[in-house]
Amino acid sequence: MKISKRSVKLLFGVYLIAVFVLHVMKTDDVVDLNNYFLGIRRDHWAHGILFFPMGFFALISLNKNQRLALVFTAFCCLFFESLQYFIPYRSFDIWDIVADSIGAGIGVLAYFMTKRFLPAHLK
Repeated sequence: MKISKRSVKLLFGVYLIAVFVLHVMKTDDVVDLNNYFLGIRRDHWAHGILFFPMGFFALISLNKNQRLALVFTAFCCLFFESLQYFIPYRSFDIWDIVADSIGAGIGVLAYFMTKRFLPAHLK
């Protein structure tokens, strides 16, 4: 089955909408901020994992324009977290931006590490 670039862009759009919804939805304090794994809060691990696909799919969707992809992912990391500052039931945390950026950065690295395995029209 051939995956088209259009399908990847559509998936990326759905992913961005899902990230937006996750950042604005009310959590009712179900996230335990005192829960750590390897010395890092678990919610920061979740942020990194959530933003991992952004770095990968941004490069494909933005036609491999590396600067544009990096600016776009940095903007998204800042935007989604800064948005929480204005939502009364959410909290802003600079370390969430760091975790988001690290996750997106790992996604960019994953793109370059797996680039040779991608179909030619997605490279």
